[in-house]
Amino acid sequence: MRAKAIAAGTSLLLATSAFLAEARPIYARRENQPCGYCHVSASGGGERGFRGQFYGANGLTFNRFLEKREAGVAGLAPNAIGRNSIPTKSYNGNVSGPAPQQIQLASLRGPVLIIFLDKAEDQQKAVAKQLALIAKGVGTRAMVAVVSGDGDALDLTDKLGGELRVYADAARATAKKFKAEREFDMVLIAKMGSPIATLGGYSKAGLTQILSELKEKGGVDAGNLDLSGAPDKVVRGELFDIR
Repeated sequence: MRAKAIAAGTSLLLATSAFLAEARPIYARRENQPCGYCHVSASGGGERGFRGQFYGANGLTFNRFLEKREAGVAGLAPNAIGRNSIPTKSYNGNVSGPAPQQIQLASLRGPVLIIFLDKAEDQQKAVAKQLALIAKGVGTRAMVAVVSGDGDALDLTDKLGGELRVYADAARATAKKFKAEREFDMVLIAKMGSPIATLGGYSKAGLTQILSELKEKGGVDAGNLDLSGAPDKVVRGELFDIR
């Protein structure tokens, strides 16, 4: 009986594998793109680049895909192909899921540093630029992201420079979960989702602490990053209504 069950399971697996192997060209035809558009290999199959990761994370559709934005979030130049399309930063292609869920999923792969921003003014853009340097420094070993109460996270991603993923935080769910009170608060989340530190506001000292915590408790060394662009005085924004 056990042998029959194993045989049946093996047959199902083989059938599923065959279906998937046949399905890949279907996707290429449906999107009117070569297999190498999504995959590292020009012939398709195997490892996927950032486009393939986006496609898989968003219900097999490119409806909300923008080449320049997603390449930037992945740490790549637009129109990269082959092995040059593999993200150089920790990359999450999902652009529609709720912020708490996406942060939790990202933390399964490694630590996550998030900052709470709501606008695309000069100060916020400067912060995003500094955090983008940190994201580049930690590479695929940790994710740096922005959480926003603004519903149009894709638009804010673009306005902040397109180098960090912005997640829309409906009803301030992430702020409540990690006890962030104001815009510019930062949270460092360990692998598997538990918080290491929540800092009130953004500053050079705060970033130094975050990087130290990231190395000591998260196992990720960002190297000697230039933090001269960060303010000496703590910057805090508007108070969130998270009652």
